[in-house]
Amino acid sequence: MTAVLESLVARNVRRALSMFQEIILSPHVLASEATSASYSSKSRLVREHTVVRALMRGRYNFYGNRSNFVFNLLQIDESAERPNIFIYTDTIEYLVRNRKTKIDFSIEGYATAERLIRHLASLGYDQGDALRAIQVLVDFGMVEPESLVDRQVSPETAIRAHSIGFIHSRYFLSQPEYLISITTGVSLRSQEIAKKIGSFWTGSRDRKDISLHTKKKILDLLREEVQDEFDNRCKNHPNYKTNGYGGQQVLSGIQKASASLDEILERLTSRPSRS
Repeated sequence: MTAVLESLVARNVRRALSMFQEIILSPHVLASEATSASYSSKSRLVREHTVVRALMRGRYNFYGNRSNFVFNLLQIDESAERPNIFIYTDTIEYLVRNRKTKIDFSIEGYATAERLIRHLASLGYDQGDALRAIQVLVDFGMVEPESLVDRQVSPETAIRAHSIGFIHSRYFLSQPEYLISITTGVSLRSQEIAKKIGSFWTGSRDRKDISLHTKKKILDLLREEVQDEFDNRCKNHPNYKTNGYGGQQVLSGIQKASASLDEILERLTSRPSRS
């Protein structure tokens, strides 16, 4: 978890202090957990999923795309010409996969925004939507332009994946806590699935967190929705099945997260009861 937090703060002291404050002040972290390492002889670390939840939800009960540290990779730009849940994952995944490759420059990992836009266009995305997606990821710090001053992206801008983007793509997308939390901030195509997920969250309003069994149900519904979106995109854009690495990464991450939840549930059910 230390490596994850270091990547999210990106060696920025102010960002690190702000993150520490967010975790400490979040009601999702118990005071006993936050202070045990300093005052208890039998200290226990704050659990990984608790830290993720605190970073995502802060002082709120639900995640609502308000976090300054954790970005919802499946959120949809409602103003886009062709809204789709995979545009951010496809954008960041291209740069992550080529971070050790000399693409357009002699320095590894850097590509022009124009090249990335052409790649996204080959996957069926509108070029204007692609440029806006890159700008959003730059604004959040997941994509890094070469200039340290000018953060406005143009087709000629040299960009590369930042450590924040790498952690989101290769860590958060396989974490149950992340995937389940973002369902409160994702626009789903299926109204039936959206209503089911919404009913689970509504029923947990008076509790600190939802049960593991409910989380598994939400994750299964999310996987169903994402699989339908992926299949639909492959049907309409044949190139996507081979080169839609972002969509593939999301499906793979959900599968890993689901397997992790299954393992936890199996351990709990097989644990001998106290007489």
